[in-house]
Amino acid sequence: MLRITAVALVLALAVAQTARTVKGRYRHSGQGFSILVPEKATGLLERDPHTERGIRIALPSGGSIFAYGEPNSLEWASPADGIRRAVANYPKCFPDGIQIPAKLGKLAGAGARLSCADRIIRLLLAFRPGGGPIYWVRLETASNHEAEDATFFGKVASSFQVIRWQ
Repeated sequence: MLRITAVALVLALAVAQTARTVKGRYRHSGQGFSILVPEKATGLLERDPHTERGIRIALPSGGSIFAYGEPNSLEWASPADGIRRAVANYPKCFPDGIQIPAKLGKLAGAGARLSCADRIIRLLLAFRPGGGPIYWVRLETASNHEAEDATFFGKVASSFQVIRWQ
């Protein structure tokens, strides 16, 4: 009996941790945004659906794009402030400059590109108009795939929409 219970528990955990896939438009009313998962890429929801803050988009190259919302708990005055702090969180990477303004859909924000040995990280940050969540879109990819993955990153960023926040 104990063996059956243990096997059932392991199977339940495996099923609960299996990522759900998303094709097309991803909407997150809890954070108040939506983005388009590009063709040839796969959106993955890998956390508990009740606590997730966003989505990871797996790219054909092996790179990833992360799009998520979160509270402005550090009370940054502007997206540029948030990007400057985020860049400081990557001490082994070299920033190629902070881009102000940068666009996340129709929202004005800030962005940065970081070179990290053989990896590239691109960041975009925008604030929800009128307060509420702040929105991040982040690309992580190998240096030799940056050009192709930057195209996906641009598509995701330009497809960003603020939706009703619940």
